[in-house]
Amino acid sequence: MNSIIETKGIVYLIQPATYINTNCYKIGMSNKETIDRIKNYKLHTRVLCVYNCDNPSEVEKNLIEAFTEQFEVIQGKEYFKVECKEQDIQNLFMSIINSQIVNSKTFFKKIKEEINPIYELLLEMVLDLKKYNMIWNDTCNTFCAIKENDLEDFYLKFLRKKYPQYDK
Repeated sequence: MNSIIETKGIVYLIQPATYINTNCYKIGMSNKETIDRIKNYKLHTRVLCVYNCDNPSEVEKNLIEAFTEQFEVIQGKEYFKVECKEQDIQNLFMSIINSQIVNSKTFFKKIKEEINPIYELLLEMVLDLKKYNMIWNDTCNTFCAIKENDLEDFYLKFLRKKYPQYDK
């Protein structure tokens, strides 16, 4: 999950009406959270799986990648000829989605781990600002010293204390 801006939608596995009674299936997606996109297929199209998700285009890309590795692509990049039971293809579809969920949880956990130290640093700066009689000035959107402290010197001292390895 590389995209920071997330959209909601669906991914789906269907057997289009033209492929009924064959072993051919299609993977698709929609940026809408409804099945309107699936309704656009011909009458008698079979719906095997539909999953509501974040970043459906990314999920679809991963589904297509995995299916391409295991099955023969028969049309475009989304239609596959499958040599297994229908239940197996449905299980594969859902297992790929489940691995996506695990990967996205890992991704956000990593982001949180990277942001926490920054948050703690900012919190420490705010506490130090209070200690050094600094106040927030809404007019100019900056911190101002109550006792004419030099703001730049304050930040430099704070950063040198926090990161002595960068003090030259």
